[in-house]
Amino acid sequence: MKILLNTFVFIVLFFVSFSVFAQNKTIKPQEVVKAVKFDKSKRLKDIKAIPPQHRTQDHKDKEFNRFDKYPFNYAKELSISNIPDPVRQSSAGEYIPNPPIMNFPGMDNVNGSGVPDTDGDVGPDHYFQMINFSFAIWDKSGNLLYGPADNITLWDDFPGPWSNTNSGDPIVLYDHLADRWMASQMAVTSTLPQYILIAVSETGDPLGSWYRYAFEFYDMPDYPKFGVWPDGYYLSINQFNPTTYAYEGAGVVIFNREQMLAGNPDAEMVFFDLDQTGGVYLSPFSLLPSDLDGTPPEPGTPNYFVLMKDDAWGFDFDQLQIYECIVDWNNTSNSSVTQTQILQTEPFDSDIDNITQPATGNTLRTLANRLMFRNQFRNFGNYQTMVLNHTVDVNNSDHAGIRWYELRKEDNDWTLYQQGTYAPDSENRWMGSIAMDMNGNIAVGYSVSSNTVYPSIRYTGRRANDPLGVMTFAEEVIMAGQGSLTLFNGWGDYCMMSVDPVDNITFWFTHEYVFETGSYSWKTRIASFQLTEPDVSVSPDSLVFFTYDECFTGKEIKIKNTFTEPVVINQIDTQGYFSGGADWNIEDFNITLPYTLNAGDSLLFNIVVDFVTEELPYNFVQDTLFVISETNTHEVLILLNEELLTGKNENLSDINSLIVFPNPFNESTNITFSLSEETTVNIDIYNFQGEIVKSFQRNKKFKYGNHSFSWDGKDNFGNSLSNGMYYIQLKTSNKTIGRKIILK
Repeated sequence: MKILLNTFVFIVLFFVSFSVFAQNKTIKPQEVVKAVKFDKSKRLKDIKAIPPQHRTQDHKDKEFNRFDKYPFNYAKELSISNIPDPVRQSSAGEYIPNPPIMNFPGMDNVNGSGVPDTDGDVGPDHYFQMINFSFAIWDKSGNLLYGPADNITLWDDFPGPWSNTNSGDPIVLYDHLADRWMASQMAVTSTLPQYILIAVSETGDPLGSWYRYAFEFYDMPDYPKFGVWPDGYYLSINQFNPTTYAYEGAGVVIFNREQMLAGNPDAEMVFFDLDQTGGVYLSPFSLLPSDLDGTPPEPGTPNYFVLMKDDAWGFDFDQLQIYECIVDWNNTSNSSVTQTQILQTEPFDSDIDNITQPATGNTLRTLANRLMFRNQFRNFGNYQTMVLNHTVDVNNSDHAGIRWYELRKEDNDWTLYQQGTYAPDSENRWMGSIAMDMNGNIAVGYSVSSNTVYPSIRYTGRRANDPLGVMTFAEEVIMAGQGSLTLFNGWGDYCMMSVDPVDNITFWFTHEYVFETGSYSWKTRIASFQLTEPDVSVSPDSLVFFTYDECFTGKEIKIKNTFTEPVVINQIDTQGYFSGGADWNIEDFNITLPYTLNAGDSLLFNIVVDFVTEELPYNFVQDTLFVISETNTHEVLILLNEELLTGKNENLSDINSLIVFPNPFNESTNITFSLSEETTVNIDIYNFQGEIVKSFQRNKKFKYGNHSFSWDGKDNFGNSLSNGMYYIQLKTSNKTIGRKIILK
């Protein structure tokens, strides 16, 4: 890298990226082929697990030997300045994270292999981990349901040239769009062709049956990395000659997801062969396909492959290259891969490959010449994101840190929204994995080691609205190492940060650590955690008043600050309204809003009920109390036994229902009411000072049946109202009914 910036330029460029629009030609498919073998397995729970066997990856060592022949210390040969990484974060964040929710052992080194290539993903009910040569499945409470089993168990009784190969580099992903699982592994054979084996679960249960496929390749399809996308399973590979181990270029592959989900034996794959004339460092290498979490993008959106390049390899600047991959399954000749953008990053130095450990001269490998799995994609509607990371030398002195990026696409082009290098102390951090939750909070997990710290697993993170380029949470330890690797220098080759598809806010991370000093003494760990915003808890979430004594005595709600810093409460409902002027209220409400609730402190309020005349189903009447903090809205449902009602006259009831949805709302909400007879109706919206801000109907006669209209949050003069609580009142000559509305 070339770090030749003065202070002024550094300040200007800190959060600015430069985009170069690539002039590369569009690459068309080299071939479109079908799976060479297919079947449907028995239920996995009915297949006896094949015990893990001792296995090696000799081809990996031969590949890395070829890397070593390239002058990977080229950056230092260019006499680059010793200026530190310009976006280094040199101190840890101040927010104290909540401890992991789950933290349980993953698989040990059951195959006696050098590196685990730790991967795993989470579904609605399961966690599925794959490492080199073996897999296991747990429920989300950490109870082992299946395994550890040799990976060939997934392809048991699936004979072919790949039988018993189990060449590693496994990937397992949960396809949340279809509620299915996809698992894969390489099958390196002694002669051509080589194979990628893929299994797709028949249902959302990974212990059920699997559709199993084998696809042919005519170079060794190494370092396969998958991404789930609506129109395909996208794959990148690094191709090597299986005899000479010469680099033959990157490959991009798309598998017909729809066919594979249906168990079609003729499922297709489209293969693109990318340029390799510049070798590993100048031509495309180790691309990462985008892997979807959350809401899918618009139909026809390309999958985005990203790779990194160091300027020391012969480029004008340090950069991220973006390739758009489009598939047309109706006419595969229309499919293409095109390099569309080059984003200039802040300068980085990827020349680091010697991670120190305590009490040994053996150092660990970083794989700093590539982006780390995975390239997570999210669609937020008005913009899309990708988050990425790789390992860098932060001070040109073999001090490893995590360089991370958030890319955004708001219109036609991707921009580098933020970037940073996490290296808060003198310890090495490397081989990370990064993801974003549905709220835009980012978590990154990684390995940590130094002369005084054994190889361990940690994570940090940031909230969506925190200062850009900074991991604002203090570091959390998932597992502290207890020893060093003394013989083998391999580490990784990757790990996995995923997000729970059920709530879209719980991160799950799996990686390796060293549990005792030895040659291959690594184990893996699985942990889950959240990066929650400062907030309060409100309990209970409902109050039920069965007797008059309970109404007069009241029932308590508790508002507690569960976070480690003060939380501001903007609004607490102090009373609620039912038809006929009935109400509930908070007794002796003696705080001023907004109110700052310090860490660990609580508020207690007593709710009493005077009288209620509005009739609702299930022999109870109800209203809702809202508590609004800076980050969330909490609801307490208040229910009253209908038998306590007085002054009711059902013969006078001409309003059957009043429904507001969505509520809370932002741009617009629908208001629906039902009448049991033709009657004159007045509909008004009040603020909580009792002022009418919007009138919809005045003395208008409505017929029997359902009626609906929408409200856009504006007053009678067309002005947008401020966010907060409002009250809609529907009134006839016989009855008045109301509901709270929250405008966000």
